[in-house]
Amino acid sequence: SFPTRRSSDLTGTICSGYNDFYHGVVQGQGYTGFSRSTDGGASFTDGGALSANSYGDPSVVWRRSDGYFYFAALHTNGLGLWRSTNDCQSFSFVGMIHSGSGDDKELMAVDNNPSSPHYGRIYVAWTDFAAGARIRLTYSDNATSWSAPIYLSAAGVDVQGAWPTVAPNGDVYVGWVRWNPYYSGPIDIEIVRSTDGGNSASFITN
Repeated sequence: SFPTRRSSDLTGTICSGYNDFYHGVVQGQGYTGFSRSTDGGASFTDGGALSANSYGDPSVVWRRSDGYFYFAALHTNGLGLWRSTNDCQSFSFVGMIHSGSGDDKELMAVDNNPSSPHYGRIYVAWTDFAAGARIRLTYSDNATSWSAPIYLSAAGVDVQGAWPTVAPNGDVYVGWVRWNPYYSGPIDIEIVRSTDGGNSASFITN
């Protein structure tokens, strides 16, 4: 998976998450690491392992409504969420985003527009292989309780790699790769939009 980086609008700190096999294989401290930069990315300080229960596929967001960094990663029991209240110097486990044996490639987005009707809402999209390898979406307003996940991709198709983003008006867009079929292709990009804060979504292109 790709490393993810987010910058705080308040301090300028860049918080980066990545797969970390040294901590996982050599030290047994989990497969996810993080680093912090306070000089615009010219240098980074290694923060060490995220958690012994983390298994990579990192996603980091900075949330304007509370000024905290949030870090999602694969967890022993599904998808876990960690939070930093000290500007990416350390992270503490918040709880499970979703529990399941087939969760993969989760990515987060956060609504950071104070004028949005869903300001502060955190969205997570991922591929759920235990549910027929479909793209799913859930959200939280407090980072501890999560909505019932909705299905975004159709059943019986080959998809992977969901990327969510939030528009200034609060609409949520999620795109992913679809093979027709896997792995020979051709390959398409499918995109859905939610206009009700992640409770439902519809295709805008196929």
